[in-house]
Amino acid sequence: MKDERLSSIGELYDTSQWLYSWLYYDSQSLGIHYGFWDEGVTSKPEALTKPYKEVLEILKPEKSQTILDAGCGVGGACFWLANHCPANFIGITVSDKQLALAKKGAVARGLQNRVTFAKQDYFHTEFADKTFDGVFGIESLCYGYGDLEALFKELHRILKPGGTLVMLDGI
Repeated sequence: MKDERLSSIGELYDTSQWLYSWLYYDSQSLGIHYGFWDEGVTSKPEALTKPYKEVLEILKPEKSQTILDAGCGVGGACFWLANHCPANFIGITVSDKQLALAKKGAVARGLQNRVTFAKQDYFHTEFADKTFDGVFGIESLCYGYGDLEALFKELHRILKPGGTLVMLDGI
């Protein structure tokens, strides 16, 4: 990913965080996404946590595992998942504002020992090869559609053999 593209995506979220908070966000899920409005879903918090449940069901994270949230926003998925399974989570974002909110949220929830956040580009992470048992992106990996080969190459590099990639995106 070119630095200018990374900058523009980070700027988009930095300058529009207030709008995402107003339109999509709720205090239960901290989701900055559309959510899954399946049959039977009757509330925004339920729709926004439904993707988290999908990630949990697919990855089945265990205590010894480390999972990456590629495009973590303000950390909602990591917080929810950490409260529903024993794995450790790392979230990455290109937004300074979201990063600050995510770090503050981890401390406020007492999850800073199991959930950490960093400003990184998922096209060029600083992680060692074979770091993660699972990687997921909820309405975030869509920014990689311009160069899917590079995106999948990097995610494959940081996934352990047999690791799982979960993409929940509107395409």
